[in-house]
Amino acid sequence: MTIDTDFLEELNHFNLVLKKKVLSQYQGSRESQSLGQGLLFKDFREYVLGDDIRHIDWKAYARTNKYFIREFEEERNLILRVIIDRSKSMDFGTPKKKFEYGAMLGLGLGYLAHKNNEKFEISTFANDLQVFRPQKSRARLVTVLNHLGGLKIDGQSDLRSCLYQYEGLIKSKSLLVIVSDFLFDIKEIRESLHRIKKNDVVIIQILDPSELHLSLYGNMFLKDSESDFSIKTFISSRFRSRYLHELDHHTGQIQEACESLGMRFFRFSTQEPVFEAFVKLMNIA
Repeated sequence: MTIDTDFLEELNHFNLVLKKKVLSQYQGSRESQSLGQGLLFKDFREYVLGDDIRHIDWKAYARTNKYFIREFEEERNLILRVIIDRSKSMDFGTPKKKFEYGAMLGLGLGYLAHKNNEKFEISTFANDLQVFRPQKSRARLVTVLNHLGGLKIDGQSDLRSCLYQYEGLIKSKSLLVIVSDFLFDIKEIRESLHRIKKNDVVIIQILDPSELHLSLYGNMFLKDSESDFSIKTFISSRFRSRYLHELDHHTGQIQEACESLGMRFFRFSTQEPVFEAFVKLMNIA
């Protein structure tokens, strides 16, 4: 599979905006609450006996004739962690498959992290979890691109066990982005999200236009791509209306679960230009 990377050049033109609205909004997770000789200025306070005189702000003294100490917070590097569903249901869509679209989003986020000197990690899951360790180098991004392009998209989604495993690998609070069609049991989704709630989490649901609109009509033979379960049915206008209602209800439940845990939720169609998806992501601040 060839993953289109042309959109990365578009991201260059808006990098400063994206830095502020996509990455820097998570600055709070990058700062410790311990005060000291850190990188980020926090506030002034009046000098008290015992304070290090090297921290006195002499400009403030010149203006007020009082001694003030500059307080700082230590800055810790953000690690961006993107997990992309590579199960069989993601190998669906035309002209762009859901996995391809998700891989483009993941690569774009990794690219932005690299541009802002942040570490990034892009992993995939289906029956098992495949993890790529955090790196800052551009070469790592190319390696990830080649790996994602050569992956076999197969197997069943097991989000719960994969996130349980992944949660044990996370040593510090991170920006965690999960990309999937999320076409599986809502109970599993809720339990999985609850497991990672200590992180800053963004959930991205990707669906093909045919899944969003169900333009089929008449006698059809439908087959579940992951379980191989098949059924012969007649798709009528009533069937279509019920399907759309159930899909919207399912998506609504995912969104409610995210909001209850302070997570952000997005749904994108593979028909939507990837750059436009990034514009929506950057406007969440």
